[in-house]
Amino acid sequence: MRKGKYYLIIPLFIFLTLTLFGADDKSQSVSKDQSTPKVEHKSHILSSMVLYIPNRILDFFDIAKLNIGIGPGIGAHVQVTEPLQTGLLFYDVVKIGLTGKRFQYYRREASVEFGLSYAYLQEGEIKRNSSEVGGIVQVLILGAEVSINLEEVGDFISGIFFYDAKEDDLYFNKKEKKQREVKVKKGKEKEVEKEPENK
Repeated sequence: MRKGKYYLIIPLFIFLTLTLFGADDKSQSVSKDQSTPKVEHKSHILSSMVLYIPNRILDFFDIAKLNIGIGPGIGAHVQVTEPLQTGLLFYDVVKIGLTGKRFQYYRREASVEFGLSYAYLQEGEIKRNSSEVGGIVQVLILGAEVSINLEEVGDFISGIFFYDAKEDDLYFNKKEKKQREVKVKKGKEKEVEKEPENK
């Protein structure tokens, strides 16, 4: 009888050993999976803290557009966002100045435009954001453009409170930056898909 009891103890010991080691392996794999987002989260916090001042400076420069236009043309355009715009403008110029944080010393713009609000007609090569507030004046061979972008104003203000509304902040982690770029790209694709529905 005693020998029979010893024979039962051996398989029981093996069973318990395998069970304990298996549970330990699972707990380690779970802890590794859980630690990865924690590390990425810490990296995001570090980037936000260290690059806080540079990102706010870049966000600030994104707000304004200051350009001089050199070339033939006449007219003016005034806009307080897209619904509140009017003008009569004909020009073909080379623009020099700041468009956000980018300094552009040679950018051609040609446009024929006139109208009011949503009935504003425009034909040509010109980049103008629907949330801009500002205007363009062109007299013969010289003109000027001054405007601010309300979306960028919102991005600057939200950035003060550590929220990157435009998803354009700098990051140390290349993986995190790539994830942000993919997120922005998906957002733009959704906007493009919605456009035909609105039309």
